[in-house]
Amino acid sequence: VWLNLCGALREFYGTRSHRGVRLKRASKKRKTMAKVVNKVAPDRTTLVAFGANFAGRACQKGDGAGPVVGKGSRRALAASRIVVMTDEYTTSKCHHQCGTIMVADPADPREKVCPSCGKAVDRDMNAALNIRSVAVQFMTGGTRPEHLRRPASSV
Repeated sequence: VWLNLCGALREFYGTRSHRGVRLKRASKKRKTMAKVVNKVAPDRTTLVAFGANFAGRACQKGDGAGPVVGKGSRRALAASRIVVMTDEYTTSKCHHQCGTIMVADPADPREKVCPSCGKAVDRDMNAALNIRSVAVQFMTGGTRPEHLRRPASSV
């Protein structure tokens, strides 16, 4: 019976050379992701906090940056590390030290200036520091810092 269906089975499962290509591609992807995981978190006990933009939109056709590899890297990290998803609400707006809402720096669009303490900080670095503080509070059983909480009406 197998000999009678050999052609159909080969078409269904793919040719031998095509199977080899798929196998090599999958192997290369696994190795690359393993390198990324080890670069991001070399220690298996490292806590990795991802900002989860709960109110964001999906990638759409024509977006300049294109799709982000966040989902695949999150899955690879979660398979062997501790991963915490953190709400990004006001993490790039509020200063990580004093909690004041910052204003945009006219000289540099990537930086924001805190009106209360006068420090200029990179918005992405500030967001990362705020996400870290939220994740630490979560892991220690504390509550989210007051300046990073959503208003009660929007929850």
